[in-house]
Amino acid sequence: MRFARLWAALAIVVAPVAAFGGDTPHVTLATPNVSDGAITRFTVRFSDAIVPLGDPRAASP
Repeated sequence: MRFARLWAALAIVVAPVAAFGGDTPHVTLATPNVSDGAITRFTVRFSDAIVPLGDPRAASP
């Protein structure tokens, strides 16, 4: 369990560095909505418009 937490923390720290690029969108705001001690909604705002995951009308990358 402790090993998994260490990997999760490392991934959180390394992911933004690994994904850094000159023209890529980035997260500008990340906000959890907590109700009765549980996260009911998690909102993420990006710097650019993002295509919804799984949108069949989206163009191929």
